[in-house]
Formats: sequence, C-alpha cells, structure tokens
Amino acid sequence: MRNCLYLFFLVILFSACKKDKPLSGEKRLVSTTTFSSNGPIYQDFQYDALGRLTKRVTRQDGVLTVTAGLNYTGNEVAITYPTEPSITQQDTRYQLDGSQRPSRRIFSHFEDFTSPQGFGPEKHFGSDTTNYEYNASGFLFRYNGVLKDSFSYYPTIGVLQNSTNTVRYTAVYEMEGGNLKSIKRSSVKNYFQVNQPPGTTYSSQQTEEETTVFYYDKNYPNKFDFRNAFLLTELDVLPFHQYTPNAGFLNFPNKAITTRITKNTAGNIISTDVDTQEVNLDFDKDGYISGWNFDPQAKQAFIYSRF
Repeated sequence: MRNCLYLFFLVILFSACKKDKPLSGEKRLVSTTTFSSNGPIYQDFQYDALGRLTKRVTRQDGVLTVTAGLNYTGNEVAITYPTEPSITQQDTRYQLDGSQRPSRRIFSHFEDFTSPQGFGPEKHFGSDTTNYEYNASGFLFRYNGVLKDSFSYYPTIGVLQNSTNTVRYTAVYEMEGGNLKSIKRSSVKNYFQVNQPPGTTYSSQQTEEETTVFYYDKNYPNKFDFRNAFLLTELDVLPFHQYTPNAGFLNFPNKAITTRITKNTAGNIISTDVDTQEVNLDFDKDGYISGWNFDPQAKQAFIYSRF
C-alpha cells in the first residue's frame, strides 16, 4: 500500500469515454496472483451491477492482509481500508466530471502511536489534493496539486519536534503517434521544523524537475478493463505508477525512464536520479493483459470474467 510520501508520484491518466453500463463482451479483472520467493499473494476484486469496482481483498497463505472498500455517492468514489489498525486512518476520494472522469483526487492519512523509545506520543498527518484538466479530445493533458505532510514526535524526553513538508506541483502530458510520450512534472518543496523547547527552527526549500518518457518498442496491444483502470492503478495492480491504460491509446508501454533533478534555492543541482523500469507483458487470446513482471522471479497473473 502506498503511503502519503509515495502517493504524490501517482499520475493518473483516465479514459475519455463515458460508460453508464458495461458493454456485453467486455472483461473485468476478477483476481491477480503475484508469485514471489515468499509465496503467492492473491488479490480478489468485486463489482456492482454497473461493472464498477466495489472491493479488493488481498491475502497470503490464507490470511487476510488488506481490504479496500469502494463506495459511490453521486459524483464521488471513496476508497477506505476497514481492516487497518485503529491507529492508522487512510482515505482516498475521487470527484468525477460529467464524463465519469476524475476531476479531483483527495488523499489523507493519519497515524497516532507511541514512539518506540517511549518518549511520548507521535502523530503523522498527510494530505494530497490533485486537480485534473482534459483537452478537447478528452485526454488528460495537465494536473496540479498540493501535498502536505506533518510529523509530531519527541526525539528526546521533554522535547517536542513538529515538522511540515509542503509540495506544490504541476505536470504536463505530451502525446505522440497515438500514445502517451512523456509526463513533465515540476514541484517546489518547502520544509519547516520547530523544536519545543527551546523554540529553535529550521527551514529549507527545494525545486524538482521530473520527466518520465515512455517507450513502445515491443508494440504491446492496449486492452484492459478501462472502466476501472484509474482505480486499479490507484490500488497498485498495474506496472508504471505514472501510467493508467486509456482506451484511446494505441499501445501499452514496455519501458519508462524517469529523470529527476533536485535543486536548492540558489539553483544549484543537489542530486540527479535516473530510474529505468522495463516490463514484460503477457496477453490472453482476446488481447487483454494477462500478466506482467519486472523480475521473472516475481510474476503477476490476471484472471478476467466477461460482463
């Protein structure tokens, strides 16, 4: 499961088509199996009469590990995790537009626990709100948002440290040849910390430029449960957390290269990171994605059913 710090990397790409009910013959994902050295992990998915995803259950060795419930009210879909411990609260909400595309994503989480050292209580709060814009063709072409992450704890007896990290970000999408070519994301991070007592403070600012380029060398087909694609991406079912399948694309990418450059307030480069992900995909007789893996030792297999 993603935490707040990971979730702000999540970049959603949504289907341009409005569907009030599933079409006969379409497929929906009913289960996945992840094979690893620690044994298989199973995910089971449930749907309502309209073909909308309503529940995801994850289990390993016959033991329930995570349950995600999805509830639909008006133009909003909410994802909750009822099996999480009481000290952890997590909530994700999407607001949908008239074409049933997400126009806003609102994530929040809260943790309340005692520090391992026993110096005092610790509290961790995070929120991430993202707004999406679509072009005349119905494709997502830009998003912006604000992420806030606050932490309160006692590093030593009698000293309370409060810190806040605020990130404002914007991203632009570029299409080429019927596929998503790249996502260019820029952000400004402001960090503030105060210790009580004695009241000492610390602050810093950084900028980050992140570019993800997608490659289609293997000409993989593009067929999936597009109705629920953005939710299945949110639940970490598919490769490339920056990418969600879209019915309007020609192919599914086989590789993504992300370059991230971080600078300080003077404009000096602090770090440059390059991350390359290359996936192997399998397909069933109807052309639907039936499995994928980054590592042959950790494969994922999909099972579908027809509406």
